[in-house]
Amino acid sequence: MVFIVFMLVIFTNVHDTASEAEIAYEWPTKEKVWCELNGERYHEGVVFGVPANTTCNTFKCVNGSLVAQHEGCELKNNCYTVGDQFELSCSTYKCDKITQDTVTQLSVELVLGGCSDSGKKCHKVGEVFPSSFNGVAYKNCSCVLQGNAVNVHCR
Repeated sequence: MVFIVFMLVIFTNVHDTASEAEIAYEWPTKEKVWCELNGERYHEGVVFGVPANTTCNTFKCVNGSLVAQHEGCELKNNCYTVGDQFELSCSTYKCDKITQDTVTQLSVELVLGGCSDSGKKCHKVGEVFPSSFNGVAYKNCSCVLQGNAVNVHCR
């Protein structure tokens, strides 16, 4: 439904009488509303992913502002909602949202590290276990935390 509205504006001078007043018509102009992110423009009402090929982080253009529709962490082609904890390769991770000043960052944080032996059994960080790699048997292997990753070290 479209409404056309105009305003009647009467300009008068203190020395003019009402019959000498100028009458002007102002027709409202509807500006095209859009949002901009990373140099790309999006029309009003459009839902889009960032980056463009993801559905993990989507935004909608509303009255010229970006409104988050879904926020999550994408890891190995899976999307995890902010706050979710999930297991991957014997370790537990969490999707975190960190806002500092005006910058918001989504990141996957390691909550509980672990690794697997050659038989695919999970072990905790620091736990010693036997395993074999490339045909060589080891008696003293352990999961070692290195940054946000857990690796197997054997002696």
